[in-house]
Amino acid sequence: MTEEVKEVVEEVVSEEVPVEVSEEPVKAVSEEEAAEKPVDPEADADKVEDTVEESEAELDVEAWGDTNSEVGNSVLRLIQNAGGTPDQAKALLFEAVRDNDMSKIDKAELTKLVGEANATIIMTGASAFATEIAAKNIEIAKTVNEAVGGSDNWIAVQNWVDTSSISDSDKAEYNELLASGGAKARFAATELLNKYNADSGNTQITDTNRIDPDVDTETQSEAITAKEYYSRMAMASRKGEDTTSIKAARARGRKAGI
Repeated sequence: MTEEVKEVVEEVVSEEVPVEVSEEPVKAVSEEEAAEKPVDPEADADKVEDTVEESEAELDVEAWGDTNSEVGNSVLRLIQNAGGTPDQAKALLFEAVRDNDMSKIDKAELTKLVGEANATIIMTGASAFATEIAAKNIEIAKTVNEAVGGSDNWIAVQNWVDTSSISDSDKAEYNELLASGGAKARFAATELLNKYNADSGNTQITDTNRIDPDVDTETQSEAITAKEYYSRMAMASRKGEDTTSIKAARARGRKAGI
């Protein structure tokens, strides 16, 4: 696939925003891929938010962009108010957040930029932000796999997109829909599947009622806040419990605006 079409959720902010996680459309990360990098359930979102409240200046979203995450924006705000620049934030945090690997942050350089106390808080917030992204990626993978009848079907569609006549602008629009998750991602995946099936050179995919066996289809109504999410993740980690239901509950919380 072209470089612009390889991954659906590597970008969390716009192209103009320095702290980004790439924009590459059309591919939804698999649950297995998202699980390769463990989340940090000890991330203390409250600590980040409490500290940011002490800062006077609000985040300049025109210069820094909007991560669509309270924790993500809090991290940027701390760097901004400590005198850092968007380019410095990108250099220090981009790979760590993208790969959910805080060891990729140069803490010495970060400390030099914002001070030791802020550096510790920023690393905690970056880890919490990466946790949010990992959970969202899993939910998008579930939605897309279900829409096209399984991960094998989605892989076939992705591979076809590479040589298809779909314009770059249309790919960007599909990427935006896929990255939104939920009904928008389902619509985009279905539309791409229809285009795949309309190509006479492809073997038709008709088994779209099958749910990928790796996807948890249990329906639950619980929706939780970010604060409760991190608290439950920490407890589940200590007990060695599965965190799938916690992530799903937080996804519903985001959709509910809490």
